[in-house]
Amino acid sequence: MILNGYNRITIQNNLQNSKLFSDILLFDNGSPAITYIREHNTPELLPDIILLDIVMPVMDAWDFLEEYQKLSPILNKHINIFVHTVSLIEEELNRAANYSCVIGILPIPLHMDELLRQMQLH
Repeated sequence: MILNGYNRITIQNNLQNSKLFSDILLFDNGSPAITYIREHNTPELLPDIILLDIVMPVMDAWDFLEEYQKLSPILNKHINIFVHTVSLIEEELNRAANYSCVIGILPIPLHMDELLRQMQLH
């Protein structure tokens, strides 16, 4: 699942070209993604990972993470979340680290080798 406000098409194309994932879900903000997760709470329909852009319209990453934490105890699958950001501001990195569901931070632009490396770590 990709939650990205701005460069989602580029990321989607890179992921599709990599052939790492069979299905890629794309949302431009956290609100429809949370709805999807609520309504598709089965292991085969929930994503394995979420690339979560900090800056999104309507529901940004922080609001998404708050809602996700409320849902996570009832989810039928563990989802690894990577915060995806153009700014590597220490305050944002520390804030992301406060969420146990966030397992890594990936810079924009996304490099497939870095995504693979992070996935192997987790």
